Amino acid sequence: MQKNVLVPVIVIVLVIGGVAWYLTNTSQKQMPAAAITNFDECVAAGYPVIEKVPPECATPDGRVFVQQTQTEDSERAEVPSKIETVSVDSGLQKNRGMEPVVAFRKTVRSPNAPWLRLRVSEYNLGKNSFITVTSLKDGDEQKLNAATLQEWDNGTAYFNGDAVEVMLTVAPGENGIFFRVNEIIAGVVADTPEPTGLEE
Repeated sequence: MQKNVLVPVIVIVLVIGGVAWYLTNTSQKQMPAAAITNFDECVAAGYPVIEKVPPECATPDGRVFVQQTQTEDSERAEVPSKIETVSVDSGLQKNRGMEPVVAFRKTVRSPNAPWLRLRVSEYNLGKNSFITVTSLKDGDEQKLNAATLQEWDNGTAYFNGDAVEVMLTVAPGENGIFFRVNEIIAGVVADTPEPTGLEE
């Protein structure tokens, strides 16, 4: 008699445990890469952390998020910024080969700026071509394809230093690939000149 009573109890316990496990695991699904907007979200989603100073977290779509301290955030918020007009045009590029090709690169500089961000006015990056932006100060890098550029509101991340290298990589079989940068958003340090320059 006791065995007949125990069997249903055990079954009920197992069913309840299974339901609890399912609900726990489905509620902890990894956040899609496209939905991530900062370092903390990237880490919480389980993406790899790059052990640098400060640490960085990389998503599968090529974006890199840098950990910001409260001090860094407040310092940046206190630094005034300016918008500079520039003209960076990659021209129309194509790739008839079998491997990705770096078709264009240029250094964009805002002398003495503590940080800067680029604004992309027009672009066609096809399905697999992308832009790479690299800080000349610390080597931080961001890759932007057609989808991620839209997510970043047609702009880049904020980069430390006063200069970045912008590079266009064209995927095999794609043509009519291009981008144009029309603005720099740059931090301003008091009592410094504000010229804008481009370097080949």
